[in-house]
Amino acid sequence: MSDSAEKIQSELYRTYRLSSSLTYYVKTRVRPLGWMLLFIFPVLVFFIVAYSKMTSFFLMSVVLSLGLVSLLFVFLRRGKCSVSRELPSIATVGNQMSYQVNVKNTGSSKLSGALLLDEEPDPRPKKSEFIKSREPGEEERNGFDRVFGYYRWLWVCKKKRQRKTKPYLLDSIKSGDSTTLMMACTPLKRGVMHFATMKLILPDPLGVFQKMYEAEQPEDHVVVLPKRYRLPELELSGTSRNQMGGEVASQSAGQVGEFIGLRDYKPGDPLKLIHWRSYAKTGKPIVKEYEDVFFPRCGLVLDTCCPFQELDKFEEAVSIAASFASSIDTKESLLDLIFLNQGAKVQTVGKGVAKIAYMLETLASVEVDLAPDWQSLTKKVLMHAEQLSSCVVILTSISIEKKGMVHKWLSSGMELLVIVLCATDDEISAAQSLGYTAISVQNVERDLQRMSV
Repeated sequence: MSDSAEKIQSELYRTYRLSSSLTYYVKTRVRPLGWMLLFIFPVLVFFIVAYSKMTSFFLMSVVLSLGLVSLLFVFLRRGKCSVSRELPSIATVGNQMSYQVNVKNTGSSKLSGALLLDEEPDPRPKKSEFIKSREPGEEERNGFDRVFGYYRWLWVCKKKRQRKTKPYLLDSIKSGDSTTLMMACTPLKRGVMHFATMKLILPDPLGVFQKMYEAEQPEDHVVVLPKRYRLPELELSGTSRNQMGGEVASQSAGQVGEFIGLRDYKPGDPLKLIHWRSYAKTGKPIVKEYEDVFFPRCGLVLDTCCPFQELDKFEEAVSIAASFASSIDTKESLLDLIFLNQGAKVQTVGKGVAKIAYMLETLASVEVDLAPDWQSLTKKVLMHAEQLSSCVVILTSISIEKKGMVHKWLSSGMELLVIVLCATDDEISAAQSLGYTAISVQNVERDLQRMSV
């Protein structure tokens, strides 16, 4: 982007940001009846100028009187309160989350006819996000829309919204008294959802305008897990490697199977395995040898490389990864999540290691890696290849680097299920020609149900 174009975009960003602040201020101070009066006022002015009828003058006086009386009541309204929330530890994208709010009237007068609004965090993007992002299909818009980027501004703001919420009516509270209120919101995106601003709304008695105060409150947050889909019954191919006849449903991995025999002590053997009778007879340490026990172990590789304008694909990839993580029985197996985040990272959950909730929280916070280290990811997966009975690979697109990685993993003898998120018919055809499972972004749940695993 040239310097002149970037300057234009910077000025547009400032204009949109300022206008959105003004719009928000007006929208949160004018009630529906107020908007109706604001619409009627210019209509009445037109009729007075055009026809000079007494009816028009009468209606105009009524409208002005309502507006002035409402403004006076709003100006005189006062209120003050403190709130504390009792939030759940986790929530899920798209599922309504209910929570209790404790409200105390800290003002000097009775609080009545008031509402509480748990305000959403500011969804407006940073300047760099607005300038560098591209709305899906923006190239197909007319020249005016492409230059001014207003639809891009709306799209980015929509993508950054954390939740949907609405105001809730408060019961009358005397000064110094407290009450409880059940509120709800619907998370719109995964990650950490912040609760930092609770607004006390005081409408005027006529319902035209309203005043807003910020309530005293601590800052809270909730971890929002990715959306999850129903999957067909999982019968991932491959068997547990390094399972030398030991039992699967054991409490721990290692030498805890059936007793095999005795052998000479080796440096590093735990003292609890020493066979003391043999030690007393021979005068040298003898240890008990047990059958090794290994659990079935699955891999889950998530592709985190995705351009900003294809974030829908990335979010669906994370949701599919969360769906597999939730569906695989980690009570009797292990699951490794392998992904790129400034280098290859591995998180293991399952029997005797960690609960699946930790992996879901990791998926809730994973971000796009714009500078992927494919070599690091390839090596990390190959390092675990001998331990994995099967592996699910979720790709946001097909590229030369990604095809090369998958080929190396297949060449090592790994059992792979490769899933590719596709937005067009051409992408679906390309994925199917390589033997991959194509999932349409528009019909994710349908294609997952049709998937043969």
